Amino acid sequence: MPLDESDRYLAPHTLDEAAQCAATQDAAILAGGTDLLPRWSKGLLQRPEALVSLRNVEGLEGVARENGEIRIGACTTISEVASNPIVRDAAPVLAGAAGRIACPQVRNRATIGGNLCNASPAADTAVPLILLDAVLDVASWSGSSVTTREVPITEFFNGPGATILEPGEILTGIRIMPLFHHCGTDTCDTDICDTGVSPVSDHGRDARATRGFGMGSRQRPSAEMPRGLKPAARQEEGPRGLKSAARPAVYAAWDKLGTRPAMEIAVASVGIAIKIEGETVTHARVGYGSVAPVPVRGRKAEAALMDHPLSVETIEWCQAAARAEIAPISDVRASAAYRREVVGVMLRRMLERAARE
Repeated sequence: MPLDESDRYLAPHTLDEAAQCAATQDAAILAGGTDLLPRWSKGLLQRPEALVSLRNVEGLEGVARENGEIRIGACTTISEVASNPIVRDAAPVLAGAAGRIACPQVRNRATIGGNLCNASPAADTAVPLILLDAVLDVASWSGSSVTTREVPITEFFNGPGATILEPGEILTGIRIMPLFHHCGTDTCDTDICDTGVSPVSDHGRDARATRGFGMGSRQRPSAEMPRGLKPAARQEEGPRGLKSAARPAVYAAWDKLGTRPAMEIAVASVGIAIKIEGETVTHARVGYGSVAPVPVRGRKAEAALMDHPLSVETIEWCQAAARAEIAPISDVRASAAYRREVVGVMLRRMLERAARE
């Protein structure tokens, strides 16, 4: 639906004005519009009484450090999330995932808040934010002023295309702690994988010919690292036949699988963030996308890792737990069985890399 077909186009400049507009109108909230506008034009969404554009609202864009946290405004573009030095230093797993969304033209317009509020099970920023225990700031008009509430990322999604947002509520920001802070350490290593190695099943055959979504390449935190943040040194031998390094205190990785390297909705995505002390995993976060009605945290896979060495046996337990706790569907892009298989493969490759490096 073209914008001029809406009854009213509202362009507030403050959050108070935006919240009042959202509260008093049967309004759709417009940020980047990269999802809403195509769906309106195709008649897939009901015509709203009004559009409330957040583009000019002060305080909804940009990235800042506040009280030890990283705050990302909901209207910050995906391109800014991918390139911002604060995000790249403190949460490179999020920056790397943002850099693989769609194409440059879309990333320059789309916003991180829109990516979440669209509530796609395949939302690429959702899994990294689950790894980071993100908290979302939600604002609404209470009658005389704006009130806010906090929502953990794991409680934000209700189903495909549905969130916990009530009518009149606006997502205003996302808050995360630096990745290494979660685990009480000053060291972080991150893997963002995009080299075009085809996923191979555990039975030794190609799961599907793909380009651009396999394990292999390595992305380090940017050169402007916080004090104490440094890559790990290599050693030769590791436990139970896996190569090991002087392991980083925290290892994080995210990967997605699709049938082409760009402009593709993920068939499945997986992310991990683990801390290893000595030979033992002492902190674990696992997340999945496109394999359940909502992006989900892998609590059973985390439990399989916790308080165990990162051995072959532990990795196998973690794979089995992951495959058991997801709920994929079969659709035009992949079967449920295929999604279940590739989740285990991607997870195994990440954990093996963590053990080696």
